[in-house]
Amino acid sequence: QRSIPFHSRSTKPEPEGEMTVGKEARALHFEGKAPRTVKAAPQRKVYSIAWDRLGNKLATGDVESHTAIWNLDQTGKPRLDFTVRGHKDSVEKVSWSPVNESSLATASADHTVKLWDVRSKDTVGDASTSGPNLFLAWKPDGSTLAVGNKKDVISFIDVRTFKVLSTFKVGQEAYLLNELAWNKAGNMLFYTTANGTVEVISYPELEPVRCLHSHTSCIYCIAFDPTGKHFASGGADAIISLWDVETLACVDAISQLDSPVRYLGFNRDGRYLAFASDDKSITFVDRAKQQGQRHGSIVHCIQVKGTVEQLAWNPVRDMIAWAGDHADVDHSRGGGSRGTEVISVLNLSN
Repeated sequence: QRSIPFHSRSTKPEPEGEMTVGKEARALHFEGKAPRTVKAAPQRKVYSIAWDRLGNKLATGDVESHTAIWNLDQTGKPRLDFTVRGHKDSVEKVSWSPVNESSLATASADHTVKLWDVRSKDTVGDASTSGPNLFLAWKPDGSTLAVGNKKDVISFIDVRTFKVLSTFKVGQEAYLLNELAWNKAGNMLFYTTANGTVEVISYPELEPVRCLHSHTSCIYCIAFDPTGKHFASGGADAIISLWDVETLACVDAISQLDSPVRYLGFNRDGRYLAFASDDKSITFVDRAKQQGQRHGSIVHCIQVKGTVEQLAWNPVRDMIAWAGDHADVDHSRGGGSRGTEVISVLNLSN
């Protein structure tokens, strides 16, 4: 992963509307729940983790160019199914097709994007881009991949032919581009920048739609809720901004935080937002407002022993998974700290 320069901005978004959660959204219960954790392969730092669309499998990508597929045992603990190695550099992003549970896309620092059929454990598509790839997002209908690289170029790949259809250069400054996300209709792509803005472009025209001043500094992450009506962004300013997609207005903000927000995501019905921050914690926000409340509330926090490298809600079950370092002490070699990469799954089903 790369270091993003800090860019200050004098303003932050002020909520203009109201965010609501559907009455059918279920309350989750965190008491007495503990994550099930398994060690990943030694020395393989995991950069990305994702569930398939049926919520049965996890995929991870690591620094040693491996892509791993995991199942859950009866206790909810991840179990390694198999590993493939088709890239020549780190696998920076893994993402399953939204329409086919057997198709997995991987973006690598080796300037390539691969499409895998997990049934045959082989690639069925391979495309090259102009630079080391860092970000990847499926168009909701599964027809197109948007891939962002370190040269701040977004490539749009036709999944059927696996050819690059078009490219879009982001801004004039280096290291401007961060995360990518599509709206539910698939006619707009949202990308975050180191300048604190969320930029919106039309697809397939690739014309600017709106520049949203979402944060006072670098934005690390963006995620849409399952309804497609709202999205959230988190950044180095320790703020989470929540936006209405139709009006592109800020409708809420969570600002009483102590550390930069690195990763975030909504659960399967959109009621809960989880985020990972630099203070080695994963925090859960209940967006359902109680009587007299203007904002949702923080309802649970998990302290982890090392940095979190992405998190992912299960799209079907009340589960969340994350990957990260698990700081340990190696007494067998005279003490001293070491980092053991782990995959964790927290089951919040009643």
